[in-house]
Amino acid sequence: SETPAPATAGPQGGGVSGGRKIVRKVIAADNSCLFNAVSYCLEGRRLDMAPELRELIGSVVLSDPETYCEPVLGKAPGAFR
Repeated sequence: SETPAPATAGPQGGGVSGGRKIVRKVIAADNSCLFNAVSYCLEGRRLDMAPELRELIGSVVLSDPETYCEPVLGKAPGAFR
């Protein structure tokens, strides 16, 4: 079994692999931090997509009440509007 090298041992010094780096980005704690973080990673570092992502996730949750029921979500699906 191999032991993985520490993240600082990447080929370009500080990279995880292939010269990539892990970057810590501070996201506003505005009750949309998850959506802001996801949009930052997936939408080219944009921080203005939180309302759109929140709406999308809410509509998916409400469209499938069997999968996204209260026991699974920890609160009523209507709370995700």
